[in-house]
Amino acid sequence: MLTDPGQAEGAAAVAPLVPPLVAAPFATCAGDASLRALARANAYAIIALVLILLTISGLALWSSYQGSLREAETRAAMTSTVLAEQIDLSLIGLDSMLQGLGERLTTTGSFNDKAFSNYLARHYSDMVILRGVRVADADGKVFLDSQAAERGINVRNYLYFSAHLGQSDTGLYIGAPVCSSDGSSWSIPLSRAILSPDGSL
Repeated sequence: MLTDPGQAEGAAAVAPLVPPLVAAPFATCAGDASLRALARANAYAIIALVLILLTISGLALWSSYQGSLREAETRAAMTSTVLAEQIDLSLIGLDSMLQGLGERLTTTGSFNDKAFSNYLARHYSDMVILRGVRVADADGKVFLDSQAAERGINVRNYLYFSAHLGQSDTGLYIGAPVCSSDGSSWSIPLSRAILSPDGSL
């Protein structure tokens, strides 16, 4: 400690010429800055971790969605294939029925109502998709019908009949879906011409 040489000996108090260095406040400020930086770094790390977890979860959900979508598309394709095969088989069966009925009418002549009903019941009762069968003459007048109420009507202007006019053999005609008169059901008309030896209806 330095003293003023002009003071008397034995002076009780001496004033320091150079004040002591106070380092504590500077050390405390530096420590606070370090803590704040560390806190910010931790916060950034937590945010980054959360973002990574969210990204991973999003990718997992997207992958699961894509997998479910592919599975649904595969099932839809398989269902469409099965339905198409069933429709083809049904059309083949119905066409075979029409050809058999045509041969029966050509070789043995017409039916009466009871014989016609018995013929259909005997040969085609297992065809649950069959709504009804009608047979018209060359002028379009229905003379046989599985639903007796329709017998006698003229179908000449219906496409399933007129499609065969003037044609040697149109094969199986498949019409557009039509709604029943009461609007309760839909059906698809199918027809095949019964030709005489000269090719006429």
